[in-house]
Amino acid sequence: MKNQTSSKNVPEQYRHLQDLTISQASQVLQVSHPTIWRLVKKGMLHKYNVGRSARIHIESVAALRGGSDAKS
Repeated sequence: MKNQTSSKNVPEQYRHLQDLTISQASQVLQVSHPTIWRLVKKGMLHKYNVGRSARIHIESVAALRGGSDAKS
């Protein structure tokens, strides 16, 4: 599967992934785990569950990381 939607806004080590764990998303965005959960609750990051684990859609992380100009 190709995942080139916003790959330039995601570090190279995560570009092969379709989705990120909470820890990976917090590393990419350089924020804490509670901040990731706040962003999910606000609807700024989109998540789904795999069993008891949460995954964050990489497109929403890339949009949040590179979209600060677009929202202003």
